[in-house]
Amino acid sequence: MSTTTFFPSELRRLLDDQASVVTHRQLREAGISGRVIERASRGWARLTRGIYLIGTATWHSAVYAGLLSGAGDGVVGGRAAAYLHGVLRDPPKSVTIWVPTPRHDFYVGEWRVRFRRGHRRGTREPRRSPLEESLLDMASDGHELEIVDAVARALADRRTTPSRLIQALDQRERQRHSKVVREMCDASSSGIESALEWLFLRNVIRRHGLPEPPRQVSTAPGRVDMLYDDANLVVELDGMRDHADWSHDMFRDNDHVLDADRRTMRYGFRAANAQACRAASQIRDALRIHSGAATFQRCRACP
Repeated sequence: MSTTTFFPSELRRLLDDQASVVTHRQLREAGISGRVIERASRGWARLTRGIYLIGTATWHSAVYAGLLSGAGDGVVGGRAAAYLHGVLRDPPKSVTIWVPTPRHDFYVGEWRVRFRRGHRRGTREPRRSPLEESLLDMASDGHELEIVDAVARALADRRTTPSRLIQALDQRERQRHSKVVREMCDASSSGIESALEWLFLRNVIRRHGLPEPPRQVSTAPGRVDMLYDDANLVVELDGMRDHADWSHDMFRDNDHVLDADRRTMRYGFRAANAQACRAASQIRDALRIHSGAATFQRCRACP
């Protein structure tokens, strides 16, 4: 028999809401005696003092365990908050909780609950730092590509605005990756939706003085990343996770040839970084062949 069978319905709903995490105080407030708790808890996971996991550990269990450990003052921050806001694809391996007083870290299954002393305003449920603060906290110890991807998704999905992000940035004296965050806010109207698109714009297009094409253009065969209409040239940027069904892309490329005699050039992360000069030269040559001219400037890394 489940150890929660004897729980009142309100307590079972609370467990559902808190991803199977509950505090000793909540159990007592629900009318469960200390003796019953002592006996039943032998089959529970004691996460930290006064906090139990009654069920299977999940990432959200780690979130609620951290918040409940903060005694009502905790706020989810950093990557964990960014994931809750919907701008990270995968839940992080650690859950950061901002608290006013020191706490000891602990684990919930495979996820580490990590406490940081400080204040963050909480919003929504579960309580998390505002998206702008979460992104900047991520930037403080994260890789540029990770920050670019999260900021691009936040702006593209209209979960925040450039002005709100810049305002949060201006309130900090020092901020890692502040330059790239400002550049992305400036370019937010350009249709940038991913780290790959931002890197390609910066390293391939702008660094080599190529004409900037419209982005995220709707065509009869489907939406394309970039379109040089005068040259009948489509440029597609392929991140591996976004292109699991390559046959769909191939059919769309073929439709472009049949419908409008358009050629498609495809690039990935390597072209946007290690081989940016080669990619820029190819686009330059394609534009010159099919439209007769293209601006181009050699960068310091060009052979």
